[in-house]
Amino acid sequence: MAGGRSRRESDPEVGDGPSREITPEAMAEWLRAHFRPESARGLATVVEVVLEREAGDARLGLQVEDGRLKISLGGDAAPRARFLASAPDWADVLAGRANAEMLVMEGRIRVEGDGGLAMKVRGLFRRTG
Repeated sequence: MAGGRSRRESDPEVGDGPSREITPEAMAEWLRAHFRPESARGLATVVEVVLEREAGDARLGLQVEDGRLKISLGGDAAPRARFLASAPDWADVLAGRANAEMLVMEGRIRVEGDGGLAMKVRGLFRRTG
């Protein structure tokens, strides 16, 4: 557990197979449940998240448009930014258990495309940790 914080029942990996294996469906459900529409007002962007997992990489496309979130399993063909990370690292960042900047510096999260979207994307979701 990053930062010594405990996992909560609302975390995406709880109840989805092995404790550190996160399904794309569970991640999409968590993202929908923790989306903050007020933080996305006036924002229009598409990003792709590549979750690197033992069961094979999973891609999620996140389309944000003026307070709305649409998630597509399988990714998006033309994202403005692409985030590549292990599923546990990505979940830890979104939940507030890990520092995104530190994980980028360590090479555990990679950003392709518009790196400025990283902070905006993180701010679109309520932290649970």
